[in-house]
Amino acid sequence: MNYTFSVEVAKYCGVDEAIMLENIHYWILKNKANDILNKVIELKFDTRMDNGFKIGPKDKSFILSFTEKDFTQFLQSFLKVKTKEILFPKG
Repeated sequence: MNYTFSVEVAKYCGVDEAIMLENIHYWILKNKANDILNKVIELKFDTRMDNGFKIGPKDKSFILSFTEKDFTQFLQSFLKVKTKEILFPKG
């Protein structure tokens, strides 16, 4: 098994204690990161999308969500005219 710890802390209070403190530090940082990542984040970044999109937690993973209208607008901006006419006929 591998352990990570600060040599300076180990000199001050012992190796076992330094390992324990490093583990506590790791879990505090991990929990802070999870708190941040488990919140829904909404980003608006492109004029081709009216409503932006959302990134949020789902089933121990993350989901990217945007409206069908926004996806269509965004996709169309990359298509050539003829391809756009075929895929998205007017009328």
